Amino acid sequence: EDGRALLLVDPETLQVIEQVGLPAKPHDLAVGAAGEVWITLIGEDRLGVYQSGRVELLPTGGSPHDLIVAPDQTVWFSSWNDHELSVFDPATGVRDLAPAGVVEPHHFAIDRNQNIWVSDNGGSAVVGFVGGSTRFITVGPVPHHIAFGGDAGVVAVSGTGEAVFIDRERIIGRVALTPGLHGAAVAVVP
Repeated sequence: EDGRALLLVDPETLQVIEQVGLPAKPHDLAVGAAGEVWITLIGEDRLGVYQSGRVELLPTGGSPHDLIVAPDQTVWFSSWNDHELSVFDPATGVRDLAPAGVVEPHHFAIDRNQNIWVSDNGGSAVVGFVGGSTRFITVGPVPHHIAFGGDAGVVAVSGTGEAVFIDRERIIGRVALTPGLHGAAVAVVP
């Protein structure tokens, strides 16, 4: 963030192979189907998209915080300055509000069936948009990052310091870790 740059690192040499300056502090990233990198910028009402050596800035009408590229290539994002869950269509440049039901959207994940999930800080839940319906799973106060692997997911619940494991319907387990828990990831072990 402080360098106001996107750094591209070669995974084999672990060397920075490109540094791209940005007009504001970058915060979160997501990769689209064509390999483009979407970037949220702190204090901006635009998304950055890096592709082919350059960054294009696209106005969204919101202040994107976290984001995810949906299977249909729209970009879902939460906002810094309001509690809206937005969907940006890069093909048309149009921002719409996502389906209702999320009090304070924060972070995203996509499950194996291509359903979008969002952590709802204000609702102490994760919300899934599954097959045209909305699923709510109350996990505890201040859920942050979500990750899926197979049929299960894990949610970092900051308020309780727990990793909460879910399927698409309910909680399937809890593990007490540390207060202030923020990130979650699923590793596939061969």
